[in-house]
Amino acid sequence: MNNREKIVFFDGICDLCNGIVDFLIKCDKKNILKFTPLQGEYAQDNLNKKQIEDVDTIVFQLNGQTFVKSRAVIQILNQLDRFWIISKILNIFPTKILDVFYDLIVKYRYNIFGKRDTCRIPKPDEIEKFI
Repeated sequence: MNNREKIVFFDGICDLCNGIVDFLIKCDKKNILKFTPLQGEYAQDNLNKKQIEDVDTIVFQLNGQTFVKSRAVIQILNQLDRFWIISKILNIFPTKILDVFYDLIVKYRYNIFGKRDTCRIPKPDEIEKFI
């Protein structure tokens, strides 16, 4: 892995997570984010066992650092020019408080948004965005 890469590890069967990936791809005008499912081989080779087993946690690797849950979301938003102000506002709150809301959303995400039988397969125009 290149330490300059910005990699979003997501739950590949979660419809909410896949919707967020679609949103991020659309907003990533500089084409700087890469995506890979937590259930995939790349995650197996590049994350620790706890991160791989905890598909309730989004993981973001930025310049060799790894962020999870709400801190991952904030760091991802920091990468997108349009959303830096949101990340600055979220940064005001303690991680423990943000993670309570994060955990609440992920607890019910399959019930509310649904889940797929298999991981997402990138569309032809998205292939260069996925690892």
